[in-house]
Amino acid sequence: MRSEAMKQAEDILEEKGLDLTEEDVRKIDALVDDFTEEEKENDIVMIYGTIEQLREHPRSKLSKDPIAAEFKKTLQKNDLGVTGGHQSGILIPKGNSDLINFLPELDNGIKNPDAWIECLDEDGDTWRLRYIHYNNKFHDEGGTRDEYRITHIMPFLRKVGAMPGDIFHIKRVFPASRYVISVEVAEKAEPVGGKIKVKLSGWSKVC
Repeated sequence: MRSEAMKQAEDILEEKGLDLTEEDVRKIDALVDDFTEEEKENDIVMIYGTIEQLREHPRSKLSKDPIAAEFKKTLQKNDLGVTGGHQSGILIPKGNSDLINFLPELDNGIKNPDAWIECLDEDGDTWRLRYIHYNNKFHDEGGTRDEYRITHIMPFLRKVGAMPGDIFHIKRVFPASRYVISVEVAEKAEPVGGKIKVKLSGWSKVC
């Protein structure tokens, strides 16, 4: 008997013109065998990512751990475009090698290399984000830019009503699967010793 999560995963696939095969079902059932029904209901996106992994790597041995890696960042006003500046997208620190390796590899031998990242949100909607290395410092005389950014993210942030202080999450179920993005609503800041505790705004690895 199909779980509700599996039925919804099938609906997502049907909208994209894909069908579950019996082999898909067998492997996925084996993968989530240790999950409780509640866990299955809460992991619709994970199940979809699993299907995609099976299609691309049919001989792979699937991990019971649904998350390969996850990163988060506390959103600031400039990330949300509310400061009136001309910044484009969310900055990816050059020194964060774990995060750089988590994202698609770029060819820095060319000017401004980029890659389009297909992401799923928690509703199963697809978003295309652009990951780019602005690197005219190495290609143009007088160039100054050398920074990585994720752009084309504002439509998603507007959809979820993201506000400064909320936490943006990006994770990958398996190395070959799509990225999954979400926004966690920030808890109200509590005064500490008469002052408001400020949350760090940089990227951090969740797992």
